[in-house]
Amino acid sequence: MSGTVALYLPLLLPLAGTLLITLAGDNRVVLLETISILTAFLLFLVIATLAQGVFDGARPSVLLAEPFPDLPLVLTVEPLGMLFALLASLLWIITTIYSIGYMRAHREKHLTRFYAFF
Repeated sequence: MSGTVALYLPLLLPLAGTLLITLAGDNRVVLLETISILTAFLLFLVIATLAQGVFDGARPSVLLAEPFPDLPLVLTVEPLGMLFALLASLLWIITTIYSIGYMRAHREKHLTRFYAFF
């Protein structure tokens, strides 16, 4: 996976998961939970793949825009930011599993809205 694609995937995966959850609807609780967990795991895998290169010294970057001449807006991955992304994506998996148990135990309604925003 190229560095540019790997930088866009962590941004696009949660959006794709949100879209799939919204399309699934409230009546399919197991599907909502599956999409939520799958999205969290996929995000962690993408970030872990990207982290291998960053911790080995690579600095993947992508040019987002150039609003003025000689003033580019570039997204560059640094090791400390990558460590934070790894930790956040790992915690998202744990929190998702916890939220499934919590929502089931309380028999909450409006699960589609909860998981879409989660």
